[in-house]
Amino acid sequence: GVSTWADVAAGSLARVDLAVPETGTLEGLVSRRDRGPVGRATVTVLPAGSRVPAARVDVDARGRYRVQLPAGEYAAFAAPGDGADAAPRERPAPVRVAPGNGTQLDLVLSAGPGTPSVVRVVEQEGVASAGTLVLVTTTDDLHAVATAVTDDEGLVRVEVDARGPLHARAVRGGRVGGPVPLAPSGPTVVTLRAPAQLRGTVVALDGPPAGGFTLELVALSEDASVATTLGGAAGRKSAHGVEAPRRLDFADERFEIPDAPAGPVRLMVQTTSGRSGVAEAVLTPGGVHEVQVVLDPGASVEGRAVDARTRRPVVGASVLVGDGRPARAQARTDADGSFRLSGLPSGPRLVRVLAPGYAPAERYAQLEPSADIDVGEVALVSSAAASSARSRDTR
Repeated sequence: GVSTWADVAAGSLARVDLAVPETGTLEGLVSRRDRGPVGRATVTVLPAGSRVPAARVDVDARGRYRVQLPAGEYAAFAAPGDGADAAPRERPAPVRVAPGNGTQLDLVLSAGPGTPSVVRVVEQEGVASAGTLVLVTTTDDLHAVATAVTDDEGLVRVEVDARGPLHARAVRGGRVGGPVPLAPSGPTVVTLRAPAQLRGTVVALDGPPAGGFTLELVALSEDASVATTLGGAAGRKSAHGVEAPRRLDFADERFEIPDAPAGPVRLMVQTTSGRSGVAEAVLTPGGVHEVQVVLDPGASVEGRAVDARTRRPVVGASVLVGDGRPARAQARTDADGSFRLSGLPSGPRLVRVLAPGYAPAERYAQLEPSADIDVGEVALVSSAAASSARSRDTR
């Protein structure tokens, strides 16, 4: 579907036009490499560059499928069962759906009789690590061909049908292990490394303090990159007790992560107001690290609210700055009708002035880091005059 924002004023009618994209049809035949019966199978279609399915459809008794999609670029794969926990063992097949036309794409089941392998995950002390996420990946592009969670004995059995050498990795919170070459026979043992403790502060050199933010922790070393960025089935498993490094929310300027992955990491912060900051650090196993994340230089917006007819200042008006969506009041005009807001995120912003007895007034401003933007006088029209003008326009 499509969506847009609408500004609905009290007592008025707002008009919203929505353009529904033209669709096309994707269909084809699902088969197995060994030419055996397909049985119950599901085709999952992903928008290009996304891991969130655009559609998931069951194949029929003949192995055929058909789905209607908005025109665009996609990738598709087939998996046994209902596909709810399916992850492609090979790269999904790219396909372009043309508007108003049918597109044919035949698929091969991404799972089937493969080579069974056993992976055992242990802690540094050698004890079994239960409930740990195991990933089997290719060595060239780190594509995950299998994911599973260890049992109470730290063991997991995976079946892989990818060609070429493979590696096993393991992750549980900040304890990361691997990569270890997948053994051709016998169990592959992966030992988890100790996590690091990471804490710090988000600092705003100008404008209001962070006052709440989202922190995304990304491991930069090769052996942890798959575990920290993988979506799909592994991402779903992480929501069921297997915690990989992830996006975390904090209520004030401080943050603390007791199980960060050892090695080089990048911290990316975005505050509730939209400002961002980035910092990098090298964490040692078992070490305690303090990191300061400085927010990017903010922009400033100033102006003056006046009555459109008398040109007198409008005192106590609320000034909101956002990206077109609803925003909270961030400042009020003073005795001269002036206002100033600092520490604002860069980008196109909508400056909206609201005052009792007046219709809302808006100005657009393109904000850049450290820029000081003056939107000048913002003339507010009385609600009565605005209502009279709408009545004349209706007539």
